[in-house]
Amino acid sequence: MLLPMAAAETGGWLLPALYAVATGLPVAAAAWILAYGAAGIGVFYNRMQRLQKGLTLLVGGGMILAGIYYAILLIS
Repeated sequence: MLLPMAAAETGGWLLPALYAVATGLPVAAAAWILAYGAAGIGVFYNRMQRLQKGLTLLVGGGMILAGIYYAILLIS
């Protein structure tokens, strides 16, 4: 199906190359993750936990401030 489309379109030579890159990227990503190893994934997980804690505090503080703001608007 791809080759007849590539032959019919102007600049169709790009379609097989684009298909090859698009299908190769997930394979390359999976290979990189497997090569990175369990230790690297553990470090990444710990960093994400610290980031999550900070973002949770930031968003929670923002929600509290928004609640105070709307309470003041409602009271006055």
